[in-house]
Amino acid sequence: MTSQDPTDLVRFVNDQPYPLGLLREERLEPLTDWKLNRRGLARDLQNNIREILREKRRREACLELIQAAPLLDLLDATAALQPLALKGLDYRTRLYPPATRPAQDIDLYLERRKFGRFAEIAEKLGWRLITRGAFGRRLWRQWNHLVWIKDQTLLEVHYALTAPGRCNRRCKFGENPIPLDLHGVTLWVPQKEDAALFALVHLCGNHIFDPHILSVYDIWLLSPGLDWGKLYTLARRAGLERTVSFALAYLRNYPTLKKLLPPGEPFKPDRIGSRFLRQEPRRVQLRSRLLGLYLIDPPIRALTYVLDHLWSKLNPL
Repeated sequence: MTSQDPTDLVRFVNDQPYPLGLLREERLEPLTDWKLNRRGLARDLQNNIREILREKRRREACLELIQAAPLLDLLDATAALQPLALKGLDYRTRLYPPATRPAQDIDLYLERRKFGRFAEIAEKLGWRLITRGAFGRRLWRQWNHLVWIKDQTLLEVHYALTAPGRCNRRCKFGENPIPLDLHGVTLWVPQKEDAALFALVHLCGNHIFDPHILSVYDIWLLSPGLDWGKLYTLARRAGLERTVSFALAYLRNYPTLKKLLPPGEPFKPDRIGSRFLRQEPRRVQLRSRLLGLYLIDPPIRALTYVLDHLWSKLNPL
């Protein structure tokens, strides 16, 4: 997806024995359709593949509208609180072409002190707070987000960069937000450095090296013009040096992304972890996840991840 030669994408799709399954797994079908049609290369695909990719992008366009519909009133009613769009909603609005960035849920960031007022407004507008039983409610008091649902839209509202809930007050995440337009409603997004920091934390910490290439592509789009010095300062203030260091070590396995990342190590590297991540990205699977449980800041989070995962399997929604 990051190749400078667009015909590489055509060859990739045509040469793979099961290209649609692979693109579906990586959530890249809508973006692939846009890239090929933009360069007039879709005609070089087999007819069935071309039509399937086109239909996937149509469905993605519908899904984006379905997700956004109940969100608009909420954003308008909470405008004074300035909730920040994160991840999919943010990237859709300022980085990706229309209907090319899938997202299973909507993510916002809000200072914890504003949560009470936000919850009041959300409930009045018909949003329902969901939890995972009594044990889940106790856990979420120390977690980093709460989840609301309305119609077909799942909304995660974060109050911290990591889990369990660390408010990162010293970091001052989300200062000087940027206003964008979302169907006539103001959508606030964080500065690029804040968005990149959250993307790195999400990649390395929250999802323990998310295997989806789409997550890496997000960072590839954020990287041009990024002030890495400012990002490192934010990471230090939030106590996330180790997370950022290992996220960058992982990303340097991607040749096209490596060129956009700053050379050298901004933080003192861990020799064991650096050796561990110096391999092909697709091979960084179970072992990297187990290592990631130790590396995340602070390491005690490993226990909470394991307990929460086990509990969610034993007590599904």
